[in-house]
Amino acid sequence: DALRQARDADAAWGLEWAAACRGCWIGASGEVPDIAWVREILPHVAELGLAIDREAGLADRIGKMVADQAAFGEEVAALCAELGMEPAAAGALETADAIGLRLRRATLADAARVSKAIEAGDAAGRHAAALEAIAAHKVAKDRMTAYFGVDSLDAVADAVRASRRRDALRGASARCEAEILAGLGVTTFAAAEDLLGDIDKERAERDLAELMARSEDHEQRTRSLFAERAKAADMLGAVGGDGLVAAIEQERRTLLLEVEEKALAALRMRTGVIAAEQALAAYRENHRSSMMAKASDAFRTISRGAYSGLAAQAAKESEVLIAISGGGDSKLAADLSKGTRFQLYLALRVAGHHEFGRTRRPVPFVADDIMETFDDFRAEEAFRVFAEMGTRGQIIYLTHHRHLCDLAREAFPGVRIHDLAGPA
Repeated sequence: DALRQARDADAAWGLEWAAACRGCWIGASGEVPDIAWVREILPHVAELGLAIDREAGLADRIGKMVADQAAFGEEVAALCAELGMEPAAAGALETADAIGLRLRRATLADAARVSKAIEAGDAAGRHAAALEAIAAHKVAKDRMTAYFGVDSLDAVADAVRASRRRDALRGASARCEAEILAGLGVTTFAAAEDLLGDIDKERAERDLAELMARSEDHEQRTRSLFAERAKAADMLGAVGGDGLVAAIEQERRTLLLEVEEKALAALRMRTGVIAAEQALAAYRENHRSSMMAKASDAFRTISRGAYSGLAAQAAKESEVLIAISGGGDSKLAADLSKGTRFQLYLALRVAGHHEFGRTRRPVPFVADDIMETFDDFRAEEAFRVFAEMGTRGQIIYLTHHRHLCDLAREAFPGVRIHDLAGPA
């Protein structure tokens, strides 16, 4: 019986639960939800109210923003209409940015206008001051031109300069008059004229010039004598009572004799040096042409025609060597490349050896690896020059480049090669 009652109570409770669920949003789907499911969602019901409130607040804010946006668009459209502008196609924001840009430009233009207005006011003030200064200058000009009786400021300046010259001449005249009166011992210029009336002017001028010259000579002589007197007084004061003076005089005479002897020796040496320099100059002058021609030929051969010859040019107290290229251009020897300078040096040595052999027994010609900067073509030409020199004397060339031996054999088949290192 208790079980039946319990079951009836449970069934009655189920009917009430279903009715309660259908009467609210829990049963809005038409199905009676499970009690466990309802128990799980009940804690979130309080949060649902807050979410609904937030949703209402957001909807209200959105509505107000839409209203503000619409009002902003209307204000922008009204400004565009007032300013005579076309609204931007992208929307009210871009139109507002354009209005702001135009406003900034208008502000800058207004500031510039105010600045220019101030500058115009300053200019007007300066213009008025300039007009006043011009008027004052004109009054001063009229007063000065009227005073001097002229019609221009240039004439006024000339008159002022003339007045200054007049004042200077008056002052000079007064000084001269005072000097004349003091010199003649009279009180009036008329008395001075009476005294000077009978004097020969030309003779007086000659006498004055002579007296002035004598006065200068006497003054110079006076200064010189005073200096000598002061020096003698100093020397006299330095002399004691012993034999120091005699010793000094003896030393002075000895030194004078030594100076004389050394001066004569130096004069003889200088004379010898001058004679030697003249002899060397004569020798160079007599032998330079043949040596220059031989050096030019050797340089032309060794350089394979890149340079046609050599020339000498005076420079202060010496001469400089100039290389003439095949095209006619000239270069100082110091401006040549390292390899070309070696070729020039070799050509000069060949010419010197040739000149020495003209009047004396030829000596051996020794060269130590001077061709290390030569290419094969110029080295071969240099060996041909050596072959021609070998007809008059012995030519010795030292090298550690074996390819130069082959070039020497090609240039002169009769060459003799000594391998100092020996077989490997």
